[in-house]
Amino acid sequence: MADSPRLIYWDSCVIIAYLNGDSNYDLKVLDAILDEVAESKGKIKIVSSIFGKVEVVFDATEKTTNTLSPDAEKKIDDF
Repeated sequence: MADSPRLIYWDSCVIIAYLNGDSNYDLKVLDAILDEVAESKGKIKIVSSIFGKVEVVFDATEKTTNTLSPDAEKKIDDF
């Protein structure tokens, strides 16, 4: 359909790497993709598995402290 957005699939490991600033990924490329999505005004969307939020729920800091961080929660929700 012409009005349907272009969908880009990101596995949860890519989202986790981005949120944690993992140097094994080219974060500049991921930033560029996110900028393009934001500028598309809904014409491009990033999608992930329905289990994505469950897999992403703890960032690196939360894993080491075993506590939920409000900042990390906001980062995930904003993403």
